[in-house]
Amino acid sequence: MLVAQVLSYPMGKSMALILPSRSFLLRGGRWRFSLNPGPFTIKEHCIIAVMANTASGISLAIQVITIQRVFYNHSLNYVLALLFVLSSQTLGYGMAGVMRRYVVWPVAMIWPSNLINCAMFRAFNNEDNDEVEMNSNEVITVSRKMSRSRFFYLMLFFQILWYWIPGYICPILSAFSLICYINSNNVVLSQLTSVNGLGLGSFQLDWNAWVSFLDSPIVVPFWAQLNILVGFVVLVWIITPTVYYLNLWNSKAMPIVSNRLFTVEGYYYNISAVLDSNLRLNETAYNLHGPLRITAIFAFNYGVGFAAVTCILVHTILNDGALMPWYMLFLAVTMGFIFLLPNAIMTAIANVTMGLNVITEFVAGLIIPGDPIANVTFKTYSYITQVQGPVKMFGPKSIYWPLLFGFLIGAILPIPVWLLRKQYPQIRWIRYVHFPIILSATGLIPPAPPGEYFSWLIIGFIFNFVIFHYAHAWWQRYAFVFSAAMSCGVAICALIIFFLLTNNNISFPTWWGTGGITGDGCPLASANFSGILPRYKPSL
Repeated sequence: MLVAQVLSYPMGKSMALILPSRSFLLRGGRWRFSLNPGPFTIKEHCIIAVMANTASGISLAIQVITIQRVFYNHSLNYVLALLFVLSSQTLGYGMAGVMRRYVVWPVAMIWPSNLINCAMFRAFNNEDNDEVEMNSNEVITVSRKMSRSRFFYLMLFFQILWYWIPGYICPILSAFSLICYINSNNVVLSQLTSVNGLGLGSFQLDWNAWVSFLDSPIVVPFWAQLNILVGFVVLVWIITPTVYYLNLWNSKAMPIVSNRLFTVEGYYYNISAVLDSNLRLNETAYNLHGPLRITAIFAFNYGVGFAAVTCILVHTILNDGALMPWYMLFLAVTMGFIFLLPNAIMTAIANVTMGLNVITEFVAGLIIPGDPIANVTFKTYSYITQVQGPVKMFGPKSIYWPLLFGFLIGAILPIPVWLLRKQYPQIRWIRYVHFPIILSATGLIPPAPPGEYFSWLIIGFIFNFVIFHYAHAWWQRYAFVFSAAMSCGVAICALIIFFLLTNNNISFPTWWGTGGITGDGCPLASANFSGILPRYKPSL
C-alpha cells in the first residue's frame, strides 16, 4: 500500500494538471461528467491506495488452490475454484462488516499499522511546509520545521542507497551473528548465538530483516513490545535451551531451531513415502517409517499456541465483555467468527495478531484425519500433522501429549491478572500485562529466525521509549513517516536489484559478507548437537 501511495500522488497531481476540465452533459443534461472534476485531494489519494491494497494481496483461497495443484496434484475446475474464491472473500468482508461496531468505531481501536498510512497521506497532501500548531495556551503558531514530505524523500533516498549493501553486496548484515564468529566451529556457540539459532547477541542492519515477519517495530506500542519481550525470553532463551540440552524428546538429534519434520533418528521425514496413491495416509508405510519428530522450539510453540487460543477468549470475556455479551462468542457458528472479535481487538490496540494455524491444524486433523486435500481447504497451508492427524501427534501414545495442557494453562493465566486489576486499580503497570500478546509473541518462530526478534525489540525501544519520551515532538512528527520511507526504499531498491541483476543471473562475487550457505556465517547453527547437518535417510 505504501508504494501505491507514493506512486499515485505524483500521477494524480499530473492528471489534475493535464486532463481537460470540460464538462459533458448526458441524458439531456440530467448528468454532468468531466475527466477533470477538480484538484487531486486526499480523498482520491485514499481511495486509490485502498483499492490498490485490496488488489495487491493474494486471497487465501488462491493459495489453497495452488497448494492442491502443486503439492497434491489435485486441481479444481474453474467454476468451482471461482466460487470458492468469491465465497471466501465475501464471507471475510461480511464478518469484517459485522465487527465494525466492536473493533472500528470505538476510539481505543486505533489499528497501529494504519497510522503509517495516515502519516503518509498527511505528508503528501499538506501542501504548506509551514504547519499550523496550537500550544497549551491555545495560541496558534507556525512551525518552520522540515516538512514531512521532504523528510520522507530524504529517508527514502537514503534507504534506496543503503539497501544495496545488505540486499546485494553484503547480505550477512541481515543476519549478523557477532558472538558466533568467535568460534563458528563450536556447535553450542553457533546454536545459541546465531541468528538462525537462538540469536543471543546477534543483530541486523537491515530494515527488511526487521519487518519481514513482525511488521514495523515503530507501530507497535511500547507496552505491547514489553509483553512480546517477555514471551520471547521465556520461550526462546529459557525453555528452548533447557529442554534441548536436557535432551527431552531426543531433541539433540535435531537442530535447535527448525520447522522441518524429522524421524526419530534425526533425518528429514519423507512425507511422500507415507502417502498412498490417493494422497492419504498409508498406515503400513507410516508404521514402517515411524512417528515424526519436531524440534523442541517448534513443539513448545504448539503448546504456547494451544494456550493462546483459550487465553485470548478468556481475556476478551474478562476485559472486553462490554463490547459483546460473552455468550455471543459461543453462539458463533464458525471457529473463524469465534476468534475474529478477540483477535481483532488485540490487533487494533497492539498490532499483534494471534495466528490460528495451530488450532485450525488441530481441529481439521481431528475431524478429517489422514486426508490432506480436505484439510488444506480448511487451512491454507497443510502440514504433515494434518496428514497423520492430531491423535497421532498429540494423543496419549505420543511423546508430545503434555502440550495439550496448554489449553488449560491459557484459560487460567488471564484470571489472576484480571483479579489484580480489580483489587489494585491504582497500580498502573498491571493493566499492561497482556497474556494473549505474551503467548502470541513467538507464534512465527520458526520459520522466523529468533535473532530478528532481538533487533526488532531494540529498534522498538529506541523509537517508542527513548525518542517517544525524550524527543516526543520529533517522534510525533516523523516516526511513522520514517517507517514508511524505510519500507518504500526497500521495495524500490529490491525491484531495481531484481530486474537489473538477479533476473539476469548477475550475482555479487562470493566473499565473507555473503554469509555462506546459511547467510549468517554460522552453518552449524542448523546442525544437531553432534554437528551433523540434517539430511534425508539414505536408501538401503
